[in-house]
Amino acid sequence: MPTLSLCMITKNEEQFIEESLNSVRGFVDEIIIVDTGSTDKTKEIAKRFTNKIYDFIWNDNFSAPRNEALKHATGDWILVLDADEILPPESKIKIKEAMESDQYAAYFLPQVTFTNIYTNDPLFIQNPVIIHEKTFAGYTAGDIIRLFQNQKTITYDYFVHETVEFSLRKQNLAIGWLAAPFLHLHELKEQTKIHGKQEYYAQLSLKNIEKYPTHAKNYHDISIYYHVYKKDEQKALEYAEKAVRLEPNLIEFRLTLSFRLRDVGRRDDAITVLLPLLKLYNDERVFVELGDLFAAGGNAQNALTMYKKAAQLNTPRRELILKKMEQVKV
Repeated sequence: MPTLSLCMITKNEEQFIEESLNSVRGFVDEIIIVDTGSTDKTKEIAKRFTNKIYDFIWNDNFSAPRNEALKHATGDWILVLDADEILPPESKIKIKEAMESDQYAAYFLPQVTFTNIYTNDPLFIQNPVIIHEKTFAGYTAGDIIRLFQNQKTITYDYFVHETVEFSLRKQNLAIGWLAAPFLHLHELKEQTKIHGKQEYYAQLSLKNIEKYPTHAKNYHDISIYYHVYKKDEQKALEYAEKAVRLEPNLIEFRLTLSFRLRDVGRRDDAITVLLPLLKLYNDERVFVELGDLFAAGGNAQNALTMYKKAAQLNTPRRELILKKMEQVKV
């Protein structure tokens, strides 16, 4: 059986780190903690789980402590979690299977973030979710590479929203997707701290753009920031357009651009942005967003066509899509 190392970076994470580490106790073969300056009980709690705790002087670069953690890992595979994330039991089964198959060098895993804030992400699930005795309106899901082989040539890039994807693609290493979600407890943290971090992350995202001007992801990240936290829809739109120009066939980037166009009242342009994806993908998110756009513009027939395509995929969101179809008047 291949061995597995958990790599985690921390700073003042006493609220959730015990639960996070408990969720992988007995599953991973070792736990590596790189702490960037905690002044609370983070390290004290971590010592109950591992003696591999390393101090790291913060340098405004999230990739640096991530890569420091990788240096200390001895397992065949790396699993990366943050201290406010937990790994459900059912995901462990999928991860074991993936490591044994050795089909890919790395895997995207779904990050499930519970939320009550407005979202126009078609992945939003409008069912109450109870976690830590708090009820959320639902959750959003996004894919992040968090499982990969322990090869010394695989390293993190970017000052913030750091990823090993760039490193993997430079080496033509195969990346798969694994239905092994991990849960993100971000919304249970104090909101003032969350917003303060986002301001800081935005500054680092601009540094990403300066260092990696041809990487579309960085423009996409700053577009999300301007929309969610600054409420500056024009700036959000400009950055979303740049991301699509650099990577025109990525679903997530075109979806974000369509959202921003819709937000400024350019519904027809939002439709135009999404239509090319119909020739490339059979994706529920695209069908639903196009259905919503057609419905809002009074084009009931096209709206129903898109919703039907989405419903035919038989995902867990099928019931919500059928309700949308009922609301469309032909």
